[in-house]
Parts: sequence; structure tokens; C-alpha cells
Amino acid sequence: MNYELKIVLAIDSFKNCMTSAEANDAAAEGVRDVHPDAKILQMPVSDGGEGWIEAFVAAKGGKIIEVEAFDPLMRPVKSQYAICGDTAVIEIAKASGIALLKPHELNPLKTNTYGTGQLIVNAIQNGCKNIIVGLGGSATSDCGIGMLTAIAENFTNGEITKIPESQLLRGINFTIATDVNNPLCGINGAAHVFAPQKGATPQMIEILDANAKQFAEKMAAHFGYDRSNNSGAGAAGGLG
Repeated sequence: MNYELKIVLAIDSFKNCMTSAEANDAAAEGVRDVHPDAKILQMPVSDGGEGWIEAFVAAKGGKIIEVEAFDPLMRPVKSQYAICGDTAVIEIAKASGIALLKPHELNPLKTNTYGTGQLIVNAIQNGCKNIIVGLGGSATSDCGIGMLTAIAENFTNGEITKIPESQLLRGINFTIATDVNNPLCGINGAAHVFAPQKGATPQMIEILDANAKQFAEKMAAHFGYDRSNNSGAGAAGGLG
């Protein structure tokens, strides 16, 4: 009895090297060399980092929206996000990603997530009520202050002056997609674990961690509760 060989290829991206789609294509080429009659299904996948919106659209449908935003160093860059119904899928790497910078530009004391906030604002203005943010591949360690600045302009020179209730976010549901469970601060936090790959020196790490602690304290004082030790709070430089 002859059986049809069916193979599912679902390979995640290789950082700074190969996208999920490229990895699947390469594997499919190899399979066809050995089994030319095999039925191959290629599915892009992502852990919330590079390729997140493409993987979501491939699995759930929707469309990709092209938009201009700022990169981690506040330079205009062509970016994109996905919309499926009233849900927007945001990939932090598309506006605040490490792949947007050259090696000598990596410096988490200078980079920020403002561009990610611009994508969120654009999605809300397009009628989206549910925002899913994929946290991976960021070049930042700003606790999401840049993102919040773009959304509501509540911060001045990195210091919290006033945090009003943003009318823009009323009725909006947020979900984060991340595969890490690190807290915001401390030896297992955003600065110590992830900032080195973003260009941070040991001295920068201490500054970033101190900044994160101060941010957490101010947030706790304002809102009446502390979420800095929550699993995943340290994802994407504290944007979690």
C-alpha cells in the first residue's frame, strides 16, 4: 500500500539570520530533494518576536497595515502591524526592534519604544478594540515609557509628572505575547538578563535596573499596587 508523505514545517526564526518563512523554505527545499512527491505544509511561527504578525495572519487571517513610525532612535521607518476583525496584532520588533539598528548603534540608554506606541495609536484609530502585543526582539530597556509617551504624552524627559486617565485607552483590551517570565527588576530582571544583548555595558545595566526600580515605585505609588514582580514584567526591556 502506498502512502502519501505529508510534512508540516513550522520553524521559528533565527535571530539576525533567517525569518521563519525563510527557514521553512530552506527546509522544504531539502525535503523535496529527498521526497519530491511529498505534500508539504509550511506554517510560519513566532514566539512573539520577529515574524509575529506574519505568523498570526497565516494562522488566523486578516491583513497587514503599512504605517510610518519611529525606530528605537526616533528615526522614521516603514513599519507594519496586522488587523483581524477588531483585533490588532502589534510586533514590537517592527518599530522598536534590534534588527532596525546597526551593531554600533545599540545602546539601551538611548533607545525607546515610542514607535511601538505609534502603532498602537494607529490601530485604535482604525477601530481596534483588542490589542495583542508580541514582545520579542526589542532594542530597548525603557520600561515601555516611550510607548506610553506616544499613547498619552504623560511623561516629560523620562520623569513622570502626571498620569491622567487616557480617553484613548477606554474600552481597549491588551494582551501580551511573550515566552519569558522574568520580573522587571533585580538580578533576573530586564536589565541584568536582556540588556547585554542590546549593547549594555555592566555600568549601563546598573543604571537601567535602578531606573526600572524607580519606575516601578512610582507606578505602585500612583496605582496602589505593584506589578513589577509579575511573570513577564521584564519582557521587552520592561514593556511587559
